[in-house]
Amino acid sequence: MQVNYSNLTAEDGFRRLAFGSVADAMRLLSGEEFTPRKLKNLDLMNVESIKRSDKGSVEIKFFDRNKALQMLMAFGTDEEREGIERLYRAIEGGA
Repeated sequence: MQVNYSNLTAEDGFRRLAFGSVADAMRLLSGEEFTPRKLKNLDLMNVESIKRSDKGSVEIKFFDRNKALQMLMAFGTDEEREGIERLYRAIEGGA
């Protein structure tokens, strides 16, 4: 999925970090072969870093969704902030 990042606002970015899919990042772990073109089309917005060991294992580190939710509380209406706060507390309580 090709995304034009120049059109994203900070709120859009935090929303994608908090709620975005990690499916494309998980495809990297599947052993599937990727051409440069396929790699370019992956949505890796939620990926902070990727490391491959000398033994061939792959480690993917994702951005913290909870921190993104906290940042989203600075945006939107009071009602939206309250909804995000409830979601954050539910996630925090279940962790």
